[in-house]
Amino acid sequence: MITLDYQTNNPRWGWSGMEFVDWNSFALTLGFLSNIRHYQGYGHSHSIWDDSISIHFEQNDRQGAWGREGRIHYYKALPDLQHIFLDLHTHSSAGVGSIACRINSNNYIEALIYDFGFIPTRTAGRLTVDVYPPNNARASVGATLQSALASSGLARAEIASCMNSFDDGWNV
Repeated sequence: MITLDYQTNNPRWGWSGMEFVDWNSFALTLGFLSNIRHYQGYGHSHSIWDDSISIHFEQNDRQGAWGREGRIHYYKALPDLQHIFLDLHTHSSAGVGSIACRINSNNYIEALIYDFGFIPTRTAGRLTVDVYPPNNARASVGATLQSALASSGLARAEIASCMNSFDDGWNV
């Protein structure tokens, strides 16, 4: 079930995760994350957003840490993220090395996988599981989003606005 709030209260660290201000922001971010050209190694340098992200489940629990961690890594200029994807920026923490910031949210990454068909990919010898959008993501993720919004009781005009936001996120 999609929701605007993917936060959790971790007994050790307190509240963390993603929360969206409204359905348009949710759809904008989902459109962005659904386009493979935005992922490191898949862009064509047509946009400042190409090669700007990666999504992972870091299996820190296998290394003695508290638990696994779903993360979106962002690699480009922080003011761009703040200007276009305010919810991602608001819920980000400092990055390391080439990572400008990271957005930690197990529940949101799980929703991408289980609700929208994103594909977790394991690489032999690595504890990190990479997550990618499904094939034909614009159609499949868009259809799932539209169906979920309709089931939530949003009016047609609100759904249309959200789908426009999804397209805007896809096209940045």
